[in-house]
Amino acid sequence: MIFIKQYGSGFELRSLRRMIQFAELFPDLKIVSPLATHLSWSHFIEILPLETEKARLFYANEAVTRQLGKRELRNQISRKAYERREIGKDISERNLWLMIQFYNEYQNVEFLQPLVAEISWTKHIIW
Repeated sequence: MIFIKQYGSGFELRSLRRMIQFAELFPDLKIVSPLATHLSWSHFIEILPLETEKARLFYANEAVTRQLGKRELRNQISRKAYERREIGKDISERNLWLMIQFYNEYQNVEFLQPLVAEISWTKHIIW
């Protein structure tokens, strides 16, 4: 309560907890400094509850590069833009791996030649 009397309502217990959480989750000034010039405290409040550092940095970067307001950022987070991006990336890599396996296994099977020919570019990919 002393902080509230001395510094104002922005220093309530809840706010102080968020400040501590922010300091713990963003300890690197090389990251925080550029973000702080583009994002408001309200942006950071939306990002703090996210579970992983990658997710926090993804949404912070999205907010900066796309100039998202806090409501738009909140919408991106609720739509799980980061998680959908990661799932899509995993699926694409898995599909590519499967196409390469299919090509390697069936490239000499006569009746599958039309299908194999469509994915023959996969033989040039280095794994």
